[in-house]
Amino acid sequence: MLFARSGGEGPFVRSRNLRLLVPLAFGMVVLVPIEMYIQVATRGYPHGYWIFWTRDYWRIGQHHGREFPSWEHLWFVVYLWAYTMVTMGLSRLHRLPGASPAAWIAKGLRILWAPLIVMGFLRLALLFTVPEKQGLFTDWPGHVIYYPMFLFGFTLAAQPQLWNAIERNWRLAALGAAISGAFIVFAEMTWQGDAIPPHLAMAAERGADVVMGWTMTLVLFRLAERFWNRDHRWRKTLGEAVFPSTSSTTLRSSSSRGRRCRSTSARGPSLRSCSAQRR
Repeated sequence: MLFARSGGEGPFVRSRNLRLLVPLAFGMVVLVPIEMYIQVATRGYPHGYWIFWTRDYWRIGQHHGREFPSWEHLWFVVYLWAYTMVTMGLSRLHRLPGASPAAWIAKGLRILWAPLIVMGFLRLALLFTVPEKQGLFTDWPGHVIYYPMFLFGFTLAAQPQLWNAIERNWRLAALGAAISGAFIVFAEMTWQGDAIPPHLAMAAERGADVVMGWTMTLVLFRLAERFWNRDHRWRKTLGEAVFPSTSSTTLRSSSSRGRRCRSTSARGPSLRSCSAQRR
């Protein structure tokens, strides 16, 4: 299904590379050097920007307290590309979540607790064993949270029954987000700056991070479906920019189907009903 929407495996890979790696390369050549120069200049770098950009920026290793190379704020683009390629591989192996797992998680309160058990266990299992260091091959504590979230969004687009589960459970999700958020604030206020909390408190805070991240995601999905569920002439362009698993062909076809969806509701299209049509 993923490759069919994009015209095959080759066009899919080329499309993702064009939309993700080309902007990443531009950013690392044009934008990131400015950030890195400011950081090393405030730490005593003696030369001007031209020397830095043509010589020192391309070093490998530590330089004036900073590690080179670095993608700085563009880290998420690298992660997004990697997650997309992994998802493509899982699709080839037919290991992506399908109708059966989606139907299971959509029952009762499972959409609340099942993902939290998986992500929470993995996050806490890595807490005192793997350093928290950003990087595609080092940020395993981040990957065990980011990739399941990415995969859930990917699955949600194809399994509209998950919207019903979100509708039923969003209030409990909001309560969970509020409680976990309050605990995070308490922990940050109790152990400020460089203060290191006890292991149990640190584990509890990391667990609260996972709870708040997941439950707030469900709440925001509910808010988007309820209040921002309407089309706009910029949707197609912005959709192509932010959703790497959506091809322009899919957007064109979903746009025409979206027009039919809009006729079924006075307040605009239903994400759930339109998702059902897109199947």
